[in-house]
Amino acid sequence: MRNTDRPVPPYYLPISMMQFFSVKVIEIMGGLQWPLHVYGIVATRDSQDNKRNFLFRCDREHCQTLASPQDSCLRLTRPSRAIVIVNPVVVEVDLKVKGSRGPPSEDKVLSEHAFVHNHTGHRIKPGFPHRQLESTEDSTMEFVFAHLQSAVEATITVGVVEGSPDFRARFTARTAGIDEDVLLLDFQDGPKVVVDDDGFVVLRRRVVSVEGTGKLILRMEATDHGGDDTAVVKEEIFCARKTSRSQSYFMLGFCKLSIIIAWSLLP
Repeated sequence: MRNTDRPVPPYYLPISMMQFFSVKVIEIMGGLQWPLHVYGIVATRDSQDNKRNFLFRCDREHCQTLASPQDSCLRLTRPSRAIVIVNPVVVEVDLKVKGSRGPPSEDKVLSEHAFVHNHTGHRIKPGFPHRQLESTEDSTMEFVFAHLQSAVEATITVGVVEGSPDFRARFTARTAGIDEDVLLLDFQDGPKVVVDDDGFVVLRRRVVSVEGTGKLILRMEATDHGGDDTAVVKEEIFCARKTSRSQSYFMLGFCKLSIIIAWSLLP
């Protein structure tokens, strides 16, 4: 959102970006057994900022349980800004499995690994999901991501305008050119959505990348916490912008939601 509300230099243009859809544990070795109580980080570093841009970050006291190979996707809660791929992107993985009773020194390694993704070879296939397997002596992990050429950053905010916030929802984002969803909120996140003191729904992820001449598609399935399990489905399509904001509303029956997209170019 750094350039949403201010004039940007004329040389700021849409830029190549990387969109992560999922990070999943495919196979475990080294004596590890399901379920896994996982904590640690998955992060990227790019030419925009050498600091870590976290995709997953979970401490030992709030670890995520991966129940089985069929339920082994990490709960991605970021990035905090779009990932730029003008130069190769470094992906860092430092994940451990919490033991059932012992101290941290007895925890086992799930994956301690880093790899450099050289985007050059994939520029010929922009807009296609890419599945990359990374193996260590302890596990094999799958990273699903895509390259978006000439893209902008979109930061999504959802606010409760009218009605009750007592509902559950699955909220996804995708671009018109890529057949893969970014999960922003899921039914599994709790019995009802969490709303902060300012009336905004707390999302898993807020930042996505969109082709500069493309479209952002937001879809929500919501059920009233006090009613039956019939889902209300709403979808809205936003044309990408270089700066400023877009706004629309989801009328769910039991409440009215404001959807705001803050657009930004990255230098």
